[in-house]
Amino acid sequence: MEHIANPAGLLKQIGRLLKPSGLAFLCHAPFQSPLGDHMQDFFKIPFPWRGLLFSEKAMLRLRKECYRPTDCVESYQDIVGGLNLLSYSQYLNFLHAARLKPVIHTHNPQLWLYPRHLLWRPLSLVTTRIPKVRDYFIMYTYGIFRSRM
Repeated sequence: MEHIANPAGLLKQIGRLLKPSGLAFLCHAPFQSPLGDHMQDFFKIPFPWRGLLFSEKAMLRLRKECYRPTDCVESYQDIVGGLNLLSYSQYLNFLHAARLKPVIHTHNPQLWLYPRHLLWRPLSLVTTRIPKVRDYFIMYTYGIFRSRM
């Protein structure tokens, strides 16, 4: 979802086109999350919330200087594949407006799959239950949805 230019429009189309018995699988890495800027490969030491702590201009300059010297972009949306800066709360609002009902909806499953995420587990259990705060702690969300129509 974070690479879709118009996520609200896409979700509405999915909700409109999905058969009553049909299912849609969606995944999302919110931009406000610790790794949401998708630039973890540029850093030798994991550094969370870079996209919130540093300006877009600074992050894109670092990207150009250290990783993609021939890829001149002015905004996150200009990156091949784009980043729409969608928050988890916006994603939930768009799902509701599209009349998509969760069959299964989970977040942060990677925390239990990979030992490198061990430190995030207790923090995630608490912070992802608090509205607005969870925008900054849900790193990935996966869901299977049905149409409410």
